[in-house]
Amino acid sequence: MERTPWDPEGVEVRLNEAGQLADPNAAERLDLRELFEQLVTARVIDNHLTHLGLPMWAPSSGGEAPLVALGALLHDEDWVFSGGRDIPLALARGVQLTEVLRQVLGLGGARVRVQAGACAVGSSEHNLVPPTESMGLQVGMATGFAHAQKLGRAPGITVATFGEGLTTVGAVSEALAIAAAQNLPLVFLCKSQLWPDAPPAEAGIFGDPVQARCSTMGMWARRVDGADLVAVHDAFDTACARARDGLGPCMVECVITPLHRAPPAHRDPVERLRRFLEGAGKWTQTSHDIVEAKAKSKFQKALHELGVDQ
Repeated sequence: MERTPWDPEGVEVRLNEAGQLADPNAAERLDLRELFEQLVTARVIDNHLTHLGLPMWAPSSGGEAPLVALGALLHDEDWVFSGGRDIPLALARGVQLTEVLRQVLGLGGARVRVQAGACAVGSSEHNLVPPTESMGLQVGMATGFAHAQKLGRAPGITVATFGEGLTTVGAVSEALAIAAAQNLPLVFLCKSQLWPDAPPAEAGIFGDPVQARCSTMGMWARRVDGADLVAVHDAFDTACARARDGLGPCMVECVITPLHRAPPAHRDPVERLRRFLEGAGKWTQTSHDIVEAKAKSKFQKALHELGVDQ
């Protein structure tokens, strides 16, 4: 397939634009059908939340693959410090949709109070630290928490999510450097957004991708196509294993494409994986319709339980 301005450069790819695996064995250990159902469910819920017209709401459509993959790999004792657009990760961790809606809508009875319209939620039960009002603060908090984990020999690893723009903030750069210097059990997820009519994400940050700058710190780092769930899962699988084995922090930079600008279909992680599953005879349009219908029903039921009128 011919490259377009929407296609990122310098990224690792396992599942190409046509939905074909470069290595047939690359996904043999993955339940791609289950992961695809999670992608579709996250997309449906995100679309419904977007249509509610919440203040300060930013959709996650197009960036679900890293969050779903990471959620599948984390253990119960791991901790997550969320940035934004991370609702799919909360769902993957097991947070009930009713609790997600309570927090996002700012309703009474929420277990954690966050700003209404926030694009991430908190849950002490699921080791999800609520989003901070100060952008980027979660990266420094995650670094400090991971240091405490190491000093106390506590089980589990720490994860911090953020966008590429925050790497221009001094406090975030300092947190990354400290994590590398202290060899912390920490995994960073950087979601770099791709826009075809604008300079590349790295143009405003000294001309180098986030992954390259983290590598110069001595940190294990990878830059992957965020529309390729197989590549994303592979990178996070290695990153989490290294952090658990005491090999220090890891950075996975995922280049994602927000879908509200109508990019080519292959930049959509749902479409990319659907092409593979249909080609392998593991998915049909009927299967897709059923999953979407279940997700829509679940969303409607949760709103009804909360007494919210649409």
